[in-house]
Amino acid sequence: MCGGQRSFGGAKGGIICDPQQMSIGELERMTRRYASELLDFIGPEKDVPAPDMNTNEQTMAWIMDTYSMHARHTVTAVVTENRSILVIFGTA
Repeated sequence: MCGGQRSFGGAKGGIICDPQQMSIGELERMTRRYASELLDFIGPEKDVPAPDMNTNEQTMAWIMDTYSMHARHTVTAVVTENRSILVIFGTA
């Protein structure tokens, strides 16, 4: 699919918490549960989450892994790890 045919705008969502006060295990469990609640709304042909405030490559990896476990195969296109692709298409 051509980049001109895909919208790179998007919704925001999140969880109210202080990640600085959470352990890595707590962050992982929270992220995976959040991702599992979004399974019907995210995906390569739906909405692709990107990092935002208080998220990083690890957060995106947990989301990708959770989605992939439910899909029963690796789905790397369910997330993006940076916003550079948005800049290419002039929407950042």
